[in-house]
Amino acid sequence: MYKGTAQYYSQYRPLYPAELVDILRAEKLLSKSAMLLDLGCGTGQLAIQLSPYFANVLGVDQEEEMIQQAALCAKHKHIMNIAWLCSAAESLSDSVGFFKLITIGRAFHWMDREKLVPWVHAHLEAGGALVTIGEEVSFWSGKEQWKKVVIEVVNHYLGDKRKEAKQVYVSADKKLDYAEHFRELFSEVKSYKFYETRHWDIELIKGFLYSTANSSQALFKEALGQFEQDLERALLSLNPKGSFTEEACISMLVAKK
Repeated sequence: MYKGTAQYYSQYRPLYPAELVDILRAEKLLSKSAMLLDLGCGTGQLAIQLSPYFANVLGVDQEEEMIQQAALCAKHKHIMNIAWLCSAAESLSDSVGFFKLITIGRAFHWMDREKLVPWVHAHLEAGGALVTIGEEVSFWSGKEQWKKVVIEVVNHYLGDKRKEAKQVYVSADKKLDYAEHFRELFSEVKSYKFYETRHWDIELIKGFLYSTANSSQALFKEALGQFEQDLERALLSLNPKGSFTEEACISMLVAKK
């Protein structure tokens, strides 16, 4: 699904808010004697960010390229306490052990939640928690005019290919009530929101697009060069400087066992 996107994913995906560490500390979910499990870890942004606060970390993703890129990123940062495993989250063995914290960052919408959440609950230590983090509004549903232009150009080139890539995706914009779902198993569920202004240029926009499953470079095939020219032309017609902003909202749920 994400074939050929890993390098772009590690370089162009927005980082997670630094403030989330303060919240996890206040919730007493950080422990240098405990283990962290990061599911759907991608290229390791969240696992790497939280690794200083745990004895050991296990990052899991079903895409081999993502795991390889995550390992490279961790090595580059001289981080030695993360192990990486290529596996679907729903297929993990019970032998992986128990964790103080299990995180899912910007990936929960891809997963079989009915199957996964009970497994997560069973593999948390007493007092541990599941933390999910995601964009309140996806890039593809953004209201900014420049995003609408980007989507129009992408759809012109990909059309049905992009629809096919999206067919297994459950958009966060459907506002599925994860909190209510978690309350069926967990003793306490809290919601947090982070707000930030993001600054984009054309290079960042292209890199982000190529990091996604539904607009990866491979989907454009021989039309990639022409797509980039048309995208740049369309964006520069909006702002000749090629700079754009968005007001992003990141939501986090903390479900304690």
